[in-house]
Amino acid sequence: MDIYLAHSSGYDFKTELYEPIQKNCSNKNHTFIFPHNGQLVDSKNVLSTCDLVMAEASYPSTGLGIELGWANDLKKHIVCIHKTGSAPSSALRIVCETFLSYGSEVELISCITRIIATN
Repeated sequence: MDIYLAHSSGYDFKTELYEPIQKNCSNKNHTFIFPHNGQLVDSKNVLSTCDLVMAEASYPSTGLGIELGWANDLKKHIVCIHKTGSAPSSALRIVCETFLSYGSEVELISCITRIIATN
């Protein structure tokens, strides 16, 4: 399964998101696409090839909203994760059915593991 990881670029996503996922969720059965990992990603085209879109929605982001709009138009399954205590935009309820919150790196990985197991 190819999983596109959509998120805001306004925080330390490499340390808080990419590194934990790369350390703990590596598996030959699925591939994470990290759109801000040093190389330019044509997200609109990449989204068309993905099986799942996982949105880290703890931080407001116009770019994230645009990507989720594209994913929704492509009829992609979108799951939102967010930090406990953050308030993801209520507009996300239009494109996402599943919202999971996490308070630590361990809980983040647990959320991602559950998402993968059920999709």
